[in-house]
Amino acid sequence: MHRALLVGLLLAGPALAETREEYQYRKMLESLQGEWGVRNMAVAGKMADPAALRQMRYRVEEDRMIKANEPEESARLNIDLSGPVPKVEYLDRHGITMLGIMQRRGNSLVVCLVEAGEGPPKEFKSTPDNKAILIELTPAGR
Repeated sequence: MHRALLVGLLLAGPALAETREEYQYRKMLESLQGEWGVRNMAVAGKMADPAALRQMRYRVEEDRMIKANEPEESARLNIDLSGPVPKVEYLDRHGITMLGIMQRRGNSLVVCLVEAGEGPPKEFKSTPDNKAILIELTPAGR
């Protein structure tokens, strides 16, 4: 009985194992889970009011980003780890799609998004020309 179970596990092991890409994606998603506060935000090159930023919170659950004080405002995050800088597709509940790039910097998460159609930004920069949203998130309560 034990021998049959062991042989079954040895044969099924490779089929159950994650690929490297699946492992990296799972680890990235796990690192995003929880509540995040907004440290900095710029929209089309204009910095947001610091007092307003202190009130903003987001929560990441699996592949959803949820505005903490408005849970109906959520979006799906489709993350592509195939390049040197992860790309993200942000699809909100109204069907608006934004494309961007994201990067972990220490315990912060920096995301730069533009409206779909232009392709994701090439750098973490918000200017009047690129009309990008640049947001820096930090774990809430830290």
